Amino acid sequence: APKLIVSKVISAFCILVDLGFIAGCIKMKQSTNTTMAQGGVILQAIGIPIFSFIYTMIAVKLTDIENWETNTRYQDELTSKLTIFNFINSYTALAYAIFIPHRWVVNGTCDKDKRGCFEELSNQLMATFIIQIGTNNFLQTIIGYVKYRMNYANLTLTLRN
Repeated sequence: APKLIVSKVISAFCILVDLGFIAGCIKMKQSTNTTMAQGGVILQAIGIPIFSFIYTMIAVKLTDIENWETNTRYQDELTSKLTIFNFINSYTALAYAIFIPHRWVVNGTCDKDKRGCFEELSNQLMATFIIQIGTNNFLQTIIGYVKYRMNYANLTLTLRN
């Protein structure tokens, strides 16, 4: 039971850190300064896959420490941790933009009485998705290369001995 409590506390802390990051990005996106608003979009788009990658490593370690009796239970617990975190990580800022439009003012162009904020939202979504694709591809390339180099180094050492 103590391992489960520690795991839940660490997971909750990771979620709070992520929410703090998202709140900072939202605050930047509300800026009337165009550069600051665009910086918030870019920072969030880069941060989402990075936070997801880091939390995936943490969640695997936490689930390993919990030492579940069956592989099915292990997979269920890991899946629930990752689903909750990734949902919060990926969709909190979008939910904020959709459900609280009066606060979603980017460069003063959001007119909720006439057009709504859908133009700004669509721009934010497009930028976020494009940058996330690039960031994910970059991370996967770097991770693959590092694993390749580590395996190559281990093989070289094994052949020398």
